[in-house]
Order: sequence, then C-alpha cells, then structure tokens
Amino acid sequence: MSYNYEDLSRAEVLDLLRQWRENNERRSEDLLNMFEAIVEQSLHKLGNEKYVIMEQMIYAALDCHFIGIAKSTILMLSEEFPGSLRVMTFKALCFEAEEKYEEALEILDNIIKTDETNASARKRRVAILKAQGLINEAIKELVDYLKKFMSDMEAWQELSELYLQVQEYSKAAFCVEELILHQPHNHLMHQRLADIRYTMGGVENMELAKSYYCQALKLNPDNMRALLGLFLVTNNLLSHYKSSGSSKRKEVYKLSQWAQSEAMKKKREAEPSPAVPALNNFVMSVKVEEILSESFELGEGPHWDEEQKALFFVNIRGFTIHKYVPATKQHSKTKLNGKVGFIVPVEGTTDKFIVGLEIKFVIIQWDGGDGTPAAVVKELGTVDEGVVPPTRLNDGKADLRGRVFAGTMGYEDPTGVFVPGQGSLYRVDKTGIHKVCGGIGISNGLNWDLKRKAFYYTDSLERKIRRYDYDVETGEISNLKYIFDLEGNNIEGFPDGSTIDADGNLWIAIFGGSCVIKIDPASGKILQKVPIPAPQVTSVTFGGDNLDILFVTTACLNIGGPKEPPSGYVFMVKGLGVKGTKGMNFKLE
Repeated sequence: MSYNYEDLSRAEVLDLLRQWRENNERRSEDLLNMFEAIVEQSLHKLGNEKYVIMEQMIYAALDCHFIGIAKSTILMLSEEFPGSLRVMTFKALCFEAEEKYEEALEILDNIIKTDETNASARKRRVAILKAQGLINEAIKELVDYLKKFMSDMEAWQELSELYLQVQEYSKAAFCVEELILHQPHNHLMHQRLADIRYTMGGVENMELAKSYYCQALKLNPDNMRALLGLFLVTNNLLSHYKSSGSSKRKEVYKLSQWAQSEAMKKKREAEPSPAVPALNNFVMSVKVEEILSESFELGEGPHWDEEQKALFFVNIRGFTIHKYVPATKQHSKTKLNGKVGFIVPVEGTTDKFIVGLEIKFVIIQWDGGDGTPAAVVKELGTVDEGVVPPTRLNDGKADLRGRVFAGTMGYEDPTGVFVPGQGSLYRVDKTGIHKVCGGIGISNGLNWDLKRKAFYYTDSLERKIRRYDYDVETGEISNLKYIFDLEGNNIEGFPDGSTIDADGNLWIAIFGGSCVIKIDPASGKILQKVPIPAPQVTSVTFGGDNLDILFVTTACLNIGGPKEPPSGYVFMVKGLGVKGTKGMNFKLE
C-alpha cells in the first residue's frame, strides 16, 4: 500500500511506525519519505519514542545508502547518549556502509573491550571480515563468539557455511550436529548434514548420509531434496557393495528402489500451483526436434553466432568444440587438449574463439572444419591456481560490452558428487582477468538485462537464481538478491545454463528435471514449462534467422545409472512465440 504521508495526521504516522516495528518491516524508502515529510519537524514532540524512531531511521538511511541522513541522526543520538555502546555500533555500521572497514573494526573492538558479551558487535566483526574476503579470520571470530554464546543457532549455521567455503567438511558437519541437538525435529538440518556427509565421500560418510536423509524424510515425507539425496547416496553405495548376496547390498538396493518409486509417485501426484496455471500446459504449437542425434556426455555452452548463422557448443568431457549450421545441417567438431567449459567467438573474426580450457582462458584458432585442428594462439591467464582438489571453468558468456564472464566449479568425482563453495566467477576484458565473486559451487546461467540494469547468475548447487545490480560501463555487480527458488516452486533437479528473451524473461535448463522453464524475474513466477525428452538438460540459447528458435543441449552422465538416447542429444524448440536477444562476442581489442 502506498501513502501520501503529507496527508496523514501525526497520530496516523506514529501508528504506522509502530505497526512496521511490530511486524518487523523495514519499509526503508517509506520511512525516508515519512521522515522528510513529517517526522523530522516533530521529533521533539514524540517523547522517549523518538529514540526508537531515530533508530528506525538510521537503518532505513543505511539500507538506501543515504549516509548523510544516517550520520546526522547518529549525531543527534550521540548528543543525547554520549559514550553509548549502542550509538557506537551505529557509527560502525555507517563506516561499514561506506566500506571503511578498518574504522568500523576499530569501533567494534572498543565496544567488545568494554563489554565482552556484546553479541551484535561480535557479529558485525564477522560480517565485515566476510565482506573483506577474510574467511579464515571470520571463522576464528565466530568460533570465539560461540564460546560465549553457544545457543546461537544462526551463528552455528553461519560457521558451518564458512567451513564449507574453505572445504573443512568435518568441521562443517560438527556445526550442523550442534544445530540438530538444539532442533532435533528440523528436517532441513538432517538433510543439510546428509548433504555434507555425501560430499565428503567414502563408504562411512555415505552410510551416515543415508541415515540422515532417512531421518529427514521421517520428519517430513515431502522433502523432495532428501528423497533425491537418498536415491543418489544409495546408488553410490551400491557401487561399493559389489556382492549381490550381501545383506547390506540388499538393504541399500531396497531403499534405492523405494526412493525412486516414491519420487515418481510424488511427481505424479503433484498438482500445479494456482499461481502457475501454465506449468503443465504445453502449447500444441510448440515443437521439440532432435537436430544432433549423438549422445554427448556433457553437451554445454550453446552460443548462436549471428554473423555465421551457426550454433557453437562444447562437449566438456569429450574435450570437443562443435559448430552446427541449421541451414545446411552441417555439423563439425574438433578436439582440444582438456575439458572445455565454453566457447565464444572473438568479435570481428570467423576463426578465433575464447574458450575456457580447464582453468585457463585461451584464444584458439579454428576454421570450423570437421576434424581440422584448433590451435591455442594466446593464453589470457589462469584462475584458481593451487586450489585442491582442482576446479575447472564452466559456463561463460560475453556481456553487452564484449567482456566475457565465466566461472569455475568445484571438483566433480566420477559419481557426480561436487565439492561446494570451491569455485569463483571471473570477468575477462581488455585489461585482464578480474575475480567477481567467490564461494561458488557450480557456476552457471549468466544473463544481462540492460533495461533493468540487472545481471542474473546461478550457482546450481543453491537451486536458486541470483540477481545483481549491473553497471554496464564498468562490469561491476552489486546488491545480490534471490529471485527464484526451485524447491519453493516444487521443481525437481538443478538450474543449469539459461538465456534471456527480448521481454526480459529467463529460460532455464533444469538438469535432472527433463525440462526448460520460463520465469518472470520480476515476479519470480513460472510462465511456461517446456518438456525435453532427456533428463539432463544442460543449457539453452536463442538463435535462427529471427532469434525465435530455442537451442537446447543435454548430457548423458552416468549419475544414478546409465542414460539411454536421446540423452545427450541437441534439440531445437520452435513455436514458442518469443524472440531471444543477440549473443554477444568477445571483444579482444
């Protein structure tokens, strides 16, 4: 609801402020408007309530980055309460908002020296250390904090996430065990501990993961992620228990079959949400066709080159790059020396491409002929050096200025288990390679919307879609928020590669979900679901003469058992009634 605050009486204003406080609503922009319109002129008439309102105002000003208003309000409080630790905390918040971290830490240190039990100051220290990328220091601070505040569940959860970022999995598991002690009936905690044990690998950890997934399902039979985890972990254990007569193998096999059967049953029973009536409505004019009937182990990274009227893509595990021309149905490929995560043409050329080769950004020269060799003509740089186990570059695209964004993903073992939080997102431009953000599980799904000044990005392991504010001139991102959650929308699988159409809607490949979904990033609603006859849908891009054909890559990875054709095929989808945006090429010079 919007208000004309100048038309409200003083009593109505105060009632609104109280209501927002009671409901824990920040309403930062509204507060700023109200403060300027009414509250600022009558603060002295509010009695002791004015101090609470002033604190509301400080938070609102910092939220909206009106540092001047925050500082002037803090100054008023300082005059009323000289030496107040609470006011000092606000001063530290102000410095933090200005990214003056050392000044903020100095104030917080003084607060903690005065009062060792000041929880908010200690937590702010952790937040600042994280913002500076000092994860190990943040861990140390949080460990010290928990020695004094052992019952702070949020702190235990945060410590677990930090340990995962530095791959201290056993310590992360210990933190979640503490959470379970305090919240034994929280199915999400049992599921989280199972996820960590599964990631750690080995028969003992897999058995523990199985037990915790079972407990999560006992507490909440509708936990689809725990059901999927149970299916994956039991299939992994079956590969360890070789003897068909083994009692353990029989037990695990029975559990695996139950998990698979239960998942299929729930899928059949699931009804579309009233909010997304189009979820199962597949428009008859939409046509899905196979264009390459070859089972690529990990087809990925489709890019439509407008000049050549050709689709380029990669087979990561096959070490190959591919070119397909729809007009002639000509398909050509060549092999590189390593896993190749993406391919993007270099602007102004027809035979040069930037590719992600293992952990290197390189320029290759390839004439597009079938089997003709591709030569590395320039190495732009190496990322994630020294990371153990090793990462590799995954999805990559060029933005509206021709800068390439590409990210790395955590180590993947042959069974499809990934190391979370090990990857990073990078930007490649004329000045070099720049790290954009870290702590990424599987980097995927990069898209830009110039109209909304937005950058959309996916860490597949989160099962969510991120949105950042985007500065098209500098290539900088800021203000992360999540706009879509697969779990909250009852979508099975993981978000993989994606593309954006001319209306600003996202088309997302769902790995393990046999579909592509179209979502409105503004509302977070599903607008359409396009079934694909392969379970492991990896990425999408618009192409064709009118940019109205959706090209879809898939994989045939042996996760949960062998995948039969048409798994791994490349498809095109016609009749969607929308147009995509032009794929940008890399500007090297």
